[in-house]
Amino acid sequence: MCYLSRYDAFILSLGKAMRRREFIRGIAGSTVAWPLAVRSQQASSKIPLVGVLWHAGSAEDEDVYLSVLVKALRDLGHVEGKTIHLDQRFPAENPELFRKLGQELVDAHPAVIIAITSFGAITLKNLTSSIPIVFVSRETRSVTDSSVA
Repeated sequence: MCYLSRYDAFILSLGKAMRRREFIRGIAGSTVAWPLAVRSQQASSKIPLVGVLWHAGSAEDEDVYLSVLVKALRDLGHVEGKTIHLDQRFPAENPELFRKLGQELVDAHPAVIIAITSFGAITLKNLTSSIPIVFVSRETRSVTDSSVA
């Protein structure tokens, strides 16, 4: 003699033969996996964004300096894609592009922006007062004291 629970009778009445244990196993498995997926998504969304305003027109033009920056960050314990995300802009030494691409970086709300030239640092300083700006200059001409906050 076979007794059916209300659940089994309901499932059979729908024409779907599903076993209770398979159903519970499926629900339990997804319940266990769901928080893990959510945690990994939250963790990746908390990786700080670092903006970089270069001076040349492409990553290839900046390859030597980019590799030095990546190595320096790695030496400090930061790995691209794991502990930080780099958002890079290349204005090709065009003043208008410095302003436009600098504004794009500011709008992305990075944790910090690295400016490779003094012109980039000054441009970024005029665009934001809430995001820290680190400038690295290869130029012999010094940046005025007004650009340092």
